[in-house]
Amino acid sequence: MEDTDLLEINSADARARGIVDGSTVKVYNHRGEIFLTARVDGAVQPGVVSARLNWAKLSPGRRNINVLTSEKLSDLGNSATFYSVLVEVESTSSVS
Repeated sequence: MEDTDLLEINSADARARGIVDGSTVKVYNHRGEIFLTARVDGAVQPGVVSARLNWAKLSPGRRNINVLTSEKLSDLGNSATFYSVLVEVESTSSVS
């Protein structure tokens, strides 16, 4: 079984944001927001986060990472652009 609702974040990025492994984080941009559980490790490069697409109907609040993506199509091939999304991440302890 695959873990769901996880956000992989580099330990240096997590430390700078006061995020610890297993904590809930807010992942957001101008399109929307979602709350995920931080997995702090070296699996992703600094400045990069990674999350898997989960079924919205099975996720908390019935939302998934698609709330952060664009409906715009790529210039080459007219394909989806949802694999690269600019987001901010913060600890929920600093969310007001």
